[in-house]
Amino acid sequence: MAVRSGLVGAVIGLSLLGVPAVAASPSGPAAEVGDIAVDAARKRVYYSSGAAANQVISVGFDGRGKKVLENQLGASGLVLSADGRTLYVALAAGDAISAIDTETLTERARYALTPHSCPTHLVRSGSDVWFGYGCDAWTGEIGRLDTSVEPAVPTYGHQAPEPGNPEKDQRRFERAPLLAEGGDGAALRVVASQPHISPANVRVYRVDGGKLAEEGRQDRGGSNLTDLAVGADGALFYTAAGSQDHVSAYRADKDMGGAGAWRTGRSPNSVATSPDGTWLAAGVRTAGADGTSVYVHAPDAGRDPRTYRLPPGERLMDRGLAWSQDGRALAIVARKGQESAPVVHVVDPSREHAGDGE
Repeated sequence: MAVRSGLVGAVIGLSLLGVPAVAASPSGPAAEVGDIAVDAARKRVYYSSGAAANQVISVGFDGRGKKVLENQLGASGLVLSADGRTLYVALAAGDAISAIDTETLTERARYALTPHSCPTHLVRSGSDVWFGYGCDAWTGEIGRLDTSVEPAVPTYGHQAPEPGNPEKDQRRFERAPLLAEGGDGAALRVVASQPHISPANVRVYRVDGGKLAEEGRQDRGGSNLTDLAVGADGALFYTAAGSQDHVSAYRADKDMGGAGAWRTGRSPNSVATSPDGTWLAAGVRTAGADGTSVYVHAPDAGRDPRTYRLPPGERLMDRGLAWSQDGRALAIVARKGQESAPVVHVVDPSREHAGDGE
C-alpha cells in the first residue's frame, strides 16, 4: 500500500474565519462539537453541541451573524437537504430528528423516533436521511428517514439481514454507528463503523431503492477509529484512526483492499472528501512541534498537498472537517487551549492553488 506524504507542500495561514463561534447558553457554553455542515449558498457553517448539550450554532464564513438555536436535545449528527433549505439534526437525547429552516435557523418539524433510540450520526442520499442509532451495548443499528413525504417516515434495522436470519443479533454495532456516504446510482455507498473500538470493523453497503445491501465487512483502518469518509464516486472510503500516523484508503467492495495512504502525523482524527471529488482533507488530534496542521490533498496525488497550520494553541476537534456542497469551502473546527467555545476557520483550497498558479 503506497504511502503518500502529507507533510510537504505550501504552508498557508488561516485567514478567512478564525473567531469563537458560539456563546454561552443559559446552561453553560457548548463544550463539544457533534457534527458540522457547510452551506455554500448562504455562506454559513452549522455545528451541533454534541449529545451532552442542546444547541445548533450557525455562523457566517466571515465570522459574523452568529445564531444559536436552543432546545435541540443532544444535538449530534447534521446533514443538509439536497436544496440546502433544510438542516436535519440527530437529537441523541431527544429520540428524534429535527428539520431546521436554514434561512431563519428555526425548527420546521421534529420527527419522533422509537423511544430510547439515541440517533447520533446522519448522512443523506437523495431524499433519504440515514441515521446511526443505539443507546445500549450491542443495540447499534442504521435507520432511514424518508423525507420525500411529510411528515417524514422513519424505518429501522437496515443494517441487519432479513428477519429470521440466525446471524441477525451478531451483526449489530456496539452502539450508534458512525456513517459516511458517497457515490451515485449503482455506485452509491454508505460506509459504517463503530468509533473508538479496537480493531475497527468497517461495513460497506450499497444503497438500492431505500434499502441497504451489505457489500463487505472487514477489520480495516487500525484501532480507535474516529472518522470516515467516502469518495465522490463511491469507489473508495477513507479512515482516520488514533492508532495510525496516516489516513488510509480502501476499496468500497467485498474485499475492501487497501488503496493508498496519506501521512498526517500521529493520531489522525478527521478526514473529509469534497463532494466534487477534487480534495481529500485530513488532520490530527495531537499537535506537532510546529502546532496542529490540516492537510488538503488532491486524491489523484497530482499536486502537492496544501498545509493549513492552525494558530498557536489550537487543536483540531474530532471529526472537525467538513466541505460545502460545491467543494470550494472547507470548515475547520478547533479548540484553543482549555476554552470551551470552538473556533471555526473556512478555507478555499482551489483559490489557494489558483493564487499559486497551479
